[in-house]
Amino acid sequence: MNSTTTEDFDDSWIDPTHKKELLITIKQIYNTSYTWADDVLIKCLVKEHYKSVIKGMDKEKYLLELDEKDDTETMLDNMF
Repeated sequence: MNSTTTEDFDDSWIDPTHKKELLITIKQIYNTSYTWADDVLIKCLVKEHYKSVIKGMDKEKYLLELDEKDDTETMLDNMF
């Protein structure tokens, strides 16, 4: 999935797998809550919700958690 980048929005630092999981989850929420809505409305709602979530994230904490996760996986891999 490509980064959704504008002047005031940058999600390039989010892991692509996490982006996909987040978008799928948000889409499921809106598809369930707004069964009457057409695809264009759902797409707008999902994009705005996604942007809101990313803007609310602590970038440094997220990246630190990714690094810690990678370190843990590396340690486990080296044990075997």
